Amino acid sequence: MALAAISAMSPASYCPGQKLALALVVMGLFLFGHSACHPYANSALNRVEQRALAVLALGMVAAVWLAGESWSKTPEMEQAVLLGTAFVLFVAETFLVGYFLYAKFVREEVAAGAELRAEQA
Repeated sequence: MALAAISAMSPASYCPGQKLALALVVMGLFLFGHSACHPYANSALNRVEQRALAVLALGMVAAVWLAGESWSKTPEMEQAVLLGTAFVLFVAETFLVGYFLYAKFVREEVAAGAELRAEQA
């Protein structure tokens, strides 16, 4: 809801920097809140969520930097930041898909095997 409110208050047509900065503040608050509260009982889920939020915050920092005006930015530097951010987002997405598949198929088989052994004993 906070990100939707920011989108409504700061149209991207004439103030993209402000919109990105506000979204970065929201992402930072989510990351801080998650790090402080650990909302999931499973510590692995807490770590995965924290890493995902950290990658999103890093992407937002890069977007704010790319959208801002600075005399020291060169086209090569902008391209390097853009490609680096895209690579980090791709690695994070690959990790999340891999963890989902692991949790969906491998962990269920391990849990089913443990239940079967418990029933046989």
